[in-house]
Amino acid sequence: MNYCFKKITLQTVPYRTIIKSLVMLFMLMMISCSESNPGQAVTDDGADDGNTVDSDKGSGDSDSAVNGGDSDADSDADGDGDTAGTGDSDTDGDSDTDSDSDVDSDTDADSDADSDTDGDADSDSDSDSDSDSDGDSDGDPDVDYTDDLEYVDWPFGDYADGDGTPNTSDGFFGPDGVWYQSPEFCEPPPFPNRETCDGEQGLWGRALQMALWFFNINKSGKGVYCTDVQWRGSAHTSDAHFKLDPDDPNGVSMSAAYIDKYRDVLDPDGNGEVDLSGGYYDAGDYIKFAMTTGYMISTIAWSMYEFPEAFSTTGLTGEAMDQITWAADWFMRGTFVEDKSLPAEEWNLIAFAHQNGSPADHTCGWMPPELRTPDKCPRQAFFTTHEAPGADVTASAAASLALTYLVTKQARPEYAINALNHAIALYNFAKQYPDAIAQGDGGLYNSEYAWDDLGWAAAWLYEATKNEKYFDEAVEWTYNFPGFNKICVDELIKWETYTEDNACWLESWTHVWNSVRSGLFVRLAASMTDAGNEYGPLFQMIARMDTMGWVDGPHTEQGYAKKVDVSWGSARYNAAGQLVAMVYAKHFPEDRDSERIKEWAQQQSMYLLGDNEVNGDPDGKCFMMGFTDISPNYPLQPHHAAGHASIYGEPGIPEENRHILWGALVNGPSKGTDVHEDVREDFGANEVTIDYNAAWVGALAGNYVNAGAKGCPDPDFPPVEERIDEFYTMGKINSVGTCRTQVEITMMNESIHPPRFNEFLESRYYIDVTDLTDAGIDPATMTATIAYDNSQQADTTIEGPFPCEKNGDMWYFKLNYDGQQFWGRQSRLDGPRVTLVDFGVGNNGDCIWDGTNDYSFEGLTEEEQKTPRITAYGKDDKLLWGEEPECHEVRSVIWVE
Repeated sequence: MNYCFKKITLQTVPYRTIIKSLVMLFMLMMISCSESNPGQAVTDDGADDGNTVDSDKGSGDSDSAVNGGDSDADSDADGDGDTAGTGDSDTDGDSDTDSDSDVDSDTDADSDADSDTDGDADSDSDSDSDSDSDGDSDGDPDVDYTDDLEYVDWPFGDYADGDGTPNTSDGFFGPDGVWYQSPEFCEPPPFPNRETCDGEQGLWGRALQMALWFFNINKSGKGVYCTDVQWRGSAHTSDAHFKLDPDDPNGVSMSAAYIDKYRDVLDPDGNGEVDLSGGYYDAGDYIKFAMTTGYMISTIAWSMYEFPEAFSTTGLTGEAMDQITWAADWFMRGTFVEDKSLPAEEWNLIAFAHQNGSPADHTCGWMPPELRTPDKCPRQAFFTTHEAPGADVTASAAASLALTYLVTKQARPEYAINALNHAIALYNFAKQYPDAIAQGDGGLYNSEYAWDDLGWAAAWLYEATKNEKYFDEAVEWTYNFPGFNKICVDELIKWETYTEDNACWLESWTHVWNSVRSGLFVRLAASMTDAGNEYGPLFQMIARMDTMGWVDGPHTEQGYAKKVDVSWGSARYNAAGQLVAMVYAKHFPEDRDSERIKEWAQQQSMYLLGDNEVNGDPDGKCFMMGFTDISPNYPLQPHHAAGHASIYGEPGIPEENRHILWGALVNGPSKGTDVHEDVREDFGANEVTIDYNAAWVGALAGNYVNAGAKGCPDPDFPPVEERIDEFYTMGKINSVGTCRTQVEITMMNESIHPPRFNEFLESRYYIDVTDLTDAGIDPATMTATIAYDNSQQADTTIEGPFPCEKNGDMWYFKLNYDGQQFWGRQSRLDGPRVTLVDFGVGNNGDCIWDGTNDYSFEGLTEEEQKTPRITAYGKDDKLLWGEEPECHEVRSVIWVE
């Protein structure tokens, strides 16, 4: 069976150093795979990006693929998400979302909502392409991509190695092109998975590496197992099957009339479903939001565009493109267009999916995402349509896809043009309803207005196409900001006087999901200045004032900038302020404060990395989990259900995290202080989100370049976690009689690599029958009955007795849990499986029976404890736990190294 490899993610079998030398060999194999996009009409001029890109504003050129080509190369991803951000709306329960709507003086509501995590996108880029100074990714497209792969959903599928038979000895290539090690244990590849950085490791390189890796934790859908995160697997794969029914618990927000009107567009294959798989969970819960996803894409891509050396030097360019395209795939999959054979400018967008999941996500249970099923946790898909438009979400998505085009056009030109075509369609839809804000999502992420999103989208469409109309529209959208007076602009242009005292706009917020004005002003200022536009000096002044508001504004006693001083997510605002300030300094190096701006940004990032005395500790505290270059301390209790992986289903139990969320930026210091509370339930202090980390990636990228673009990542990152007993038994004595023995047997599923249901579990209880045979009693007359079974699913069954082949004195009974799904000690996940089993014989005169000498009885007490002599098995009689007696061919649990 020949597979076209999406991405080489070879596991170390047994050591990474060996596999690294093999990766390049397999890379050569990948070149021979061809991209499969049947039915797509992608137009490209074959030169570089398919556009005529002029050096100054006003060219008006846009290539045929943008305005005429049908690049419908929709790629395949899977997903799900959580709510977090500025004003997180908490519905209590396990994964909470607190409401914290911070409004600035410009009537800027920054209302964020927390959300939580698995995905499948064919967008994994393994091209070793560098980015040049104007944002293009310079590199050969040495990897081809396919959009029609079948995915193995481990551990249930067959792991084909060419003949359709399972191969669990050395590993195998799954149909998704991913190398799977033996299912017993996963050791992910290093990140980045190819070493291209030349030199010694450095602080900025390691920090950027970690911050970018974090996004893998929050991927949703298929194709996740053992690629980057050892403890993540396929999750919310049901997002590929939202019902086109507004009344279905797993349905859509569109009206039945609208669905019927556009059914041929929404459901071309006639299965009554829409596929919205892939994407990223928003935070530590499991909702996916277009607003924060759009911010994430555009911020990472903007960082690549402005500071390409940070990614090319460290070898992280391909990994960053992976993160971007995984999310872009989700956007394009959720964009429904009436006729893609038309030029992109004429595409009629029928619907755009801007949210998967509702506030009910936060009350459904504190559990890993792999274990959530739609029957336990229904999910609804929310859309913006012509009957319920939302310019904010569609314009934000348009901006992110335009930026996706800019950073992928060299490595993946067809993909890039497809993204650009979708960006144009989304922007044109948003333009029709500029006053409309997306509604109906449960109040989790509500924009104040869409003017900034429209301007942000237009600005990047101009950069992508050099079509002057987008530039003009971007400027026009700014005039709609409340408090931005166009008359003032016209007068200043006439007077040619631009100072802090008479600028027409003062930005009091910063570049976050609900307010991208800061980024828009610095972007327009750079474009205008490059083109010699008369508005350039004015927009530069606005951008400068925004930047200096951070540099010269309020700071804590230890020097932490608090221009946006709120109780929720201060680190996210600070990181975004750094990014915008460094972009300003880059484009206006002649500014008298440009060097001071860069020094300030470095100090702020160093503070967040641990150069502080937070909570009065002279050792300081890093606000990025797992980073110890500066301080030995970092948050231990981030609010993230997948990382906590509590078998009890409670955020506070246990106190320790099961996993380290390497690179996760928590909320930051409390308002106006150098204090941080490391408490999982404190969402204002310890939330982690994709928008937080996107801003953080931008800050670290800028600082990496400003520090000299030197320093490599850790070649052995991420560390591999130790194995645990994922499936095991526990037992205790209930009673011991003259004819019977009652034992309580608990089958545990504590799987974390990844969390999963195993419907093939079995336990065995071994009995020494010498007391019976010595008395002339046939052991086959033994009986075992289940006196109690807590299963709410299929009944646990008992089989036997069976004699041991190699030891006539040993017999056993099987407890069979076939078809049962349970995990941990969570009742909502039907775990654990507890049975009270009564072993013995009927009254045979003297009632010959001694249960205390049985092999599986040894070590039991009246307290529940692990019982290795009550063995556990999986599919095909595989020993998962315990110590077998001399019964069959003696085995022990074997891990494939």
